[in-house]
Amino acid sequence: MPEREDIVAAARGLLVGASPLGREDTFLLDHALRTLRNADVILAFDEVKPLRVDRVCLDAATMFHDAARVRLDRERRESPVYAAATMSTDEVRGYSAELAGDALKDLLSARQVEHAQEIIRQHQNRTTTLAEAMVLSDACNLDDLGVIGQWRDLRRFVLEGRSIEDVLTSWQRKLDYGYYAARIDETFRFAESRRWARARLARLERVMAEMIEENETRDPRSRD
Repeated sequence: MPEREDIVAAARGLLVGASPLGREDTFLLDHALRTLRNADVILAFDEVKPLRVDRVCLDAATMFHDAARVRLDRERRESPVYAAATMSTDEVRGYSAELAGDALKDLLSARQVEHAQEIIRQHQNRTTTLAEAMVLSDACNLDDLGVIGQWRDLRRFVLEGRSIEDVLTSWQRKLDYGYYAARIDETFRFAESRRWARARLARLERVMAEMIEENETRDPRSRD
């Protein structure tokens, strides 16, 4: 049975790309490792414990679920014909599963590789009953919410050359439309994950309130 470190090492080459400054871009690797830690916590939930979970396959799917993104991003920058522009999300997940299979064939058994690939294909399917896919789904969704989730959005805004005002406008729009409440209610599979997500969102609301105050240059004496 492979060690988790072996699976992480196998995924690293697919998840680390080049940043705009030519340095290693570890954004996707960091996301995968956080998702792995989220999955560790979810597996300890009382409602999850009775589920039959193949932990090796879950670890592999978690590390490789975004495996296609670096290649597709590079193609977007370098190719005059951007294939991913015509790929559905299902096809992108399928591509990630294919890359996972190639990278894992010498680490896992054929059965484990196939199972890890199926987890990758199903983890964003809200009706899946595959236990590992449900755990991976909640683990990924948690990384999208809270302060770290907002940092990921900030990174995207910076790369797009957008302003703090754009960030705050986007944040307020999501609140106005009930995006976060709907996201928590509709996409999380486990009740304890939803409670965790709401706690993360509450912390984010405090952080964003500070950002709004600083952006508006409010007099700190007004707090007194």
